[in-house]
Parts: sequence; structure tokens; C-alpha cells
Amino acid sequence: MKPGSSAVLTALLLTFATSHFVFAQTPPQGAPGARSAATGSIVGIVRADSAGPPLAGAAVTIRAARDSALVTGGITDNTGRFRIDGLPPGNYLVRVSYIGYQPASLAAAITSAAPAANLGAIRMRTDVIALEGVTAEAQRSAVTVQIDRTVYNTREMPVASGGNTTDLLRNIPELDVDMDGNVKLQGSQSVAIHLNGRPAPLRGEALKNFLQSMPANRIDKVEVIPNPSARYDPEGIAGILNIVTKEDLDLGLSGSVSLNADARGRYGSSFNLNYQAGKLTFFGNVSANRHTNVQDFFDLRRNLLASPVTSFRNQTYGDMTGFFTWFDGSIEYKLGPKETLYLAGRGNISDNALDGLSQNAILDALDAPTYRYNNENENDFNFRNNYASLGFRRVVKAQQNELSLELRRNGTGQDNQTEYLRRFLTPDGEPSSQPNELGLTDTGNDVAEYVLQADLIKPLNAVTKLETGYKGATKGTDYANQLERFLDNSSTPIRSERSDYQYDEDYHQAYATLSRQFGKFGMQIGARGEIANTSFAVPGVEAYENEYRNVFPSLNLSFAPAAGWSTRFSYSKRVDRPDPGMLNPGVPSADSLNRFVGNPELLPKYTHSYTFDITRQAPWGMIRIAPYYRQTVDNWEYFKIVDAQGVATLTWMNTDEVKAYGGNATLSLRSGTTSNGFLNLNMYQYERNASNISAAYSGDGFRWDVSANGMFQIHPGTNAQMFVRYQAPQDMPQGRIGARIFSSVGVRRQFMDKKATINLSVFDPFALMKFSFETRDATHVQKSENRMRFRTVRVALNYTFGKPPQPTVRRPQEEPAVTEPAPVIR
Repeated sequence: MKPGSSAVLTALLLTFATSHFVFAQTPPQGAPGARSAATGSIVGIVRADSAGPPLAGAAVTIRAARDSALVTGGITDNTGRFRIDGLPPGNYLVRVSYIGYQPASLAAAITSAAPAANLGAIRMRTDVIALEGVTAEAQRSAVTVQIDRTVYNTREMPVASGGNTTDLLRNIPELDVDMDGNVKLQGSQSVAIHLNGRPAPLRGEALKNFLQSMPANRIDKVEVIPNPSARYDPEGIAGILNIVTKEDLDLGLSGSVSLNADARGRYGSSFNLNYQAGKLTFFGNVSANRHTNVQDFFDLRRNLLASPVTSFRNQTYGDMTGFFTWFDGSIEYKLGPKETLYLAGRGNISDNALDGLSQNAILDALDAPTYRYNNENENDFNFRNNYASLGFRRVVKAQQNELSLELRRNGTGQDNQTEYLRRFLTPDGEPSSQPNELGLTDTGNDVAEYVLQADLIKPLNAVTKLETGYKGATKGTDYANQLERFLDNSSTPIRSERSDYQYDEDYHQAYATLSRQFGKFGMQIGARGEIANTSFAVPGVEAYENEYRNVFPSLNLSFAPAAGWSTRFSYSKRVDRPDPGMLNPGVPSADSLNRFVGNPELLPKYTHSYTFDITRQAPWGMIRIAPYYRQTVDNWEYFKIVDAQGVATLTWMNTDEVKAYGGNATLSLRSGTTSNGFLNLNMYQYERNASNISAAYSGDGFRWDVSANGMFQIHPGTNAQMFVRYQAPQDMPQGRIGARIFSSVGVRRQFMDKKATINLSVFDPFALMKFSFETRDATHVQKSENRMRFRTVRVALNYTFGKPPQPTVRRPQEEPAVTEPAPVIR
């Protein structure tokens, strides 16, 4: 690890080591009903089931009864007892939660005559192995573990203010986000991105643009689900990354205004408005941001087939600016006490400009230039997305008895216009007598998808439930790419190329899962069946038609041997289908020495995934160890082939299989409500069999990374956060990826009775973020380095108005607010 990053990690560990752990705290200043001399208390003991042992580390949350505003919270001690002191007279809602058990909600009252409210023994009922298990959080911990997922709460992160979602994901320890915004989980880039529990119908460049245009301050939490059940779409061999937005509305009229700016000339603003009256609830948000970036790229490729050996050298400089606008909204109408009709939509528009200079040279065996040319590029590209959903939901009990119907439509468009001027030079770098060349590229890509989905959750008895559903979708992609090249001062093209294709996909899926609890053991078994049809058509060429019939089974076993301990084993079969852009065999290239050729015969890859994890929850925090194993067949990889003329061709090809063995260990610590943090270690070994292509492409590799995050209170109203990740070098099919270091520091200050917040963040404070890689085979050796300018200082200001938050039941995977009256205990 380089100097600087080790200092941040040492400081973080010292913060953990010097923290003291407490079980409760007095209400924060400004809490509803707070007084300078509050003397009331709420006490109780939490036990498992009707006669089970006490539960240590159960989360106790106290809210004001009149508006559900959060007052304080605590955690039970080793005997299952809790005591919340310093409460002013008033009525309160008390919620107790513990992983693997159904939450308990009670009411309590404190008066001058009876300042102590004793809730007595609170019996927690064992939860049927619902995959949306209870989160144990007294304060809003940075990381919590649920039955099938790890949840990273990002709402309070200072670095989340003013950036985009890609910036935020770089602070999630289990994720690997590269310089270009590609997300990896457990070493695989095949991760299904979900938004509020639904698959994001975007892939490839469109998905990266979407995440980079989505404001980070819209994110509430990030859920990592490495081995989902059959209830979820099987796409994504490494699992699901679910991004949950802040859509829990306030009662009455409320909203917020945000402003942000950084030292690199990036700035933005956002505004959201919430309104609820009677049966109608409305939410709306709009954000606008300007972003800039400067990038340096160096590449040296030696052609081993030429005799004598020659090399191709490229040095590229790019300066990008752009504006993106994000807007979303929803309307809900309560048809009855359990039925809701809703309409939601979102969209974003991104306009960007990239000016670049690419200096290219062909070198002889002594690295002396024999041929030179420069490309001056002007790129204008935009991305747009629109999404709408219409749905009906009937909720008798959240995640136990539900029915939902939803119709969705998603549209995506991308346009890219590139103009370049190629200046030919002498080997000494002087202007050549060869005429300059002009090039024009116009690319368009439009995608439309329609989805119909129905889900039913039904309890069969007190410990068994059935989940079943159907999903049908149709998706169409239209792509066109036109390239024209001219000599300088000539209007007649010397070369014209065009590439068009139409890609259509439709599928029908049905699933069923059955969950059953046997005391301390839980079991969930399920399967999803699928019939899918795809068609890839190029004008003048016979269409490539495919039909897939698959069954995707899943198994989930859980065991809670003692209070605070939980284990889980799971298996699932997953799939990753190639993006249509990977199939296109005729992509025009403005660079004759670098080409991409798609593979229309590329097959989907299938993965059998096995995970096991053991978790220990305690008042001091949590420790979790999660080994895994994956076997992927028909795995596709990106290969580079260089011919004797030095032309590099990139293409996708299916290999036989890849086996991956890995593990993830997370240590989460907390000290009351004043500090929390985590330390995460991830490592994996893979074995690649590509003998169907070439034995030279087979091989083994090892990768590991470590990350640490700490959030602590400097003084009431002021919090700080530090994050650092080190990613060790990694072997790849034809080479090696270099090490990477990313770090950030942030401070968050609340004032005006917590209605206003100012955030100061520093990204990459030691300027260590860069990306280097090397590829090699019998045809070539190539070394590259990509350095983007991440280092910056960002300031963000946020102001909220209106009433305190009151959660609603919009999302099916979230628990609803308490609606049944609870007894008042005095």
C-alpha cells in the first residue's frame, strides 16, 4: 500500500480502537418534546419466541407517537435488557427488531406521575425465512446484514452529497468500480443492477451513463444480494445490486433544495417536493448538474509477428464537459385500507462534449518513429431515458400477504456524432506532404421495452408461505452507425461504411418459492422457468435466431444456533446474456490499426453459484464471513488479436468454463449513535479453461482487495467520514491489471434545527487513483495506463422544509409503517 492510504487506514483503525460502546443515548437536541431536564425512561427485556433465550443486540427504536419522528434508540445488552433514559413526557412508538425474527411494535407513555414505562418481556416471533428479513439497526448503522443481503446505508455519508451514483458506489466495500464506471461484484462484471427492487432495463454504456447521471443524494441505501432466490430475475451471474432511492414520503407538504460545487468546475442543484393529503400522495424531484473531466491515456503495443518487431504508441488527452438533468415522480391513491393504485415515472437527459488529441506513432525495433499521425477529435453525444410504471398493490401484511400487478415501459436512446481531423506527420514530427484526412461518424441507438409483472405472497400457515408470480417482456433495439472519410479540402468521401442491426427479445417467466420454518432452521426452495426468443438481424444477412428454455432453481437454508448468531447456505443458477452490441459483426472503425468485431454466434453464459455465510451480531457491532464458489459454463471473454500488419482486433468469444473460489469478511463496529464503521476483505481465486480457443488463453489468477470506512461524531450535529480501498493487482486472460487505490474524506454539519446540512468532501486526496493494465499473447505485448482526474474538493448545501418523515408502503420489499393500534403501557 502506498504512503498516504496507509495513514488513512491507520487513523480509521485508531478511531475504532478508541471508541467506547454504549447501549442507549438521550434524545438529540431538537427532538420532538426535548427538554433540558428530561427524566423519563423506557425499559424492557427482549426474548426469542414464547419461552426462548434473551436476545443480545436487538435493535430498539423510539419514535414520537404524534408524527413518527425518530427520537432515539438503543441495543439490548447480553441479558436481552434495554433501558432508554432521558425521555421527556409524551407518547412514544417502540419498535424492536432482530435478524431472523418478526419486528415487534408497542406503544408507551411517559407522564410526570409515571416517568418510567416498563414494557416487560417482549417476545419476538421467529420469522419465516423471508428473503427480505429484518434489519437490526439501533442507530442507522453504516452496514447491516439481512437474511439474504448486506445493506449499506448511504443517506448520512458526507461524500454522497453533490456527486453521482457511480461516485457513491465506489464507497461500497464489496463493489469494484473501475475508471470507466463498470461495476464488479465478487470479481465479476456480470452484476444485475436493480432500482427499488426492479431490474434496471439498461445495459452496457446506457447503464453506465444512467448511473453517472443519477444524483447520489437521491440514494437511501445500497443492497448487495450475491445469491438471490428464484423470486428474482436470473440475470447477472454475480448477483444483484439493488439501489434504493429516497422515496419514503413525508406527511403534508415537505421537500428539500440542494446545491453543490467542486474545485474542478462541476456544480449542480436539485429540488424535490412531497405532498400527502387524505388518500392521495405525490412525490416529485428534478436535478440538474454540470460535470467535467480530464483524462490521460498512454498505450504501447509491440507486434511480435512482425520481423523485425514493431510497436504502436498512443498518447491520448481528453477534456469532457456535460450537463445532465434527472427528474422523477410518483402518485399514489389509496383505494381502501389495504389497496393502493400508483403511477410512477422517471427520466434523464445527458448532453456531453469531448475534445481530444490522440498522438500516434509506429516505432521500429529500436523504438524510433517511422510513421506518425495525430487525431484531433470533437465528440458530441447524448443519452436519454424515460421510464413509466402503472401498478396496483394489495398489502394485508408486508412480505407475508401481498398481491401486486405492474405494467412498465422503458425507453432509452443514445446519439453520438464524432468529427476528427487526422494530420499526417514525418518521423521527426513535422507536417507531412500527405493530405490530411477528415472523418465523420454518426451513431444512433434506440431501445424500447415493455414488461408485465404479477407477484403473490400468501401464508399457508403460521410458519409457511408461498411466493409465486409471472413476468413477461418484449424488447427491441434499433442501431445505426455511419462513417465517412474525406481528404482535406474535398467533399467526395474516399471511404463510406455503414452498420445497422435490429435486435428483438421476448421472454416469459414464471416462478414459485416455498418457505418453511422448523424452529431454529429455515428452508426456502424455489424455481423460475423461462422461455426466451431472440433475433439479431443485419440488413442483407440472414437473421440469427435463438430460442432458450431454462429452469433456474434456488435453495436457501438458514440456522440460528443461538442469540446473535445466524448462518445461511444458498444455491442458485444464474444467466448472463450478451448485449446486442457484442453481437454486431460490422462496426466501422476510424482507426485502421484498432478494430472491434462482434460475434453474432455468442451464447449466453450460465453460472451455478454457491454461498455460505455466518454472522455474529452483538452490541458492539457485527462480524460476517461469507465464502462462495461459482462455476460458469460457456463463459465469454474479451480477446485481442494482433496480425502481422499490426492491426489489433477486439472480439468476444465463448470459452469452456471458469471456476471461482472466494470469500468476503466484514467487521462492522458501532459506538452508540456517535460512531460506526466497517473493515472489509475480499479475495478470490479463479481457474479459466479456454482450451476450445487456445490453451494459451487458459490459466489461473488471484485477486484481493481491502477497504475500510468510518463515520463518527466530532460533536453534536457534526459528523466525519473516511473511506479507503486498496485493490491488489489481478491476472486476466491475456495479461494483468495493476493495483488501484481510492480514498475519500468528508465532514457533514447540521444546523437550523437539522433542517440545513453542509457537506465538505475530498475525493482521492493523495491523487493515487489510476488504472494500468498489460495484455500479452503470442501475437503482441501491450502496456496501458489510464489516469483520470478524481482529486477534488466538493461542497454541498441542503435545506429541508415541512414535516418530519413518515414512511409509506410504496415499495413491496419494504416493511410498512405500523397501522394496527398497539396497547399503551404506562
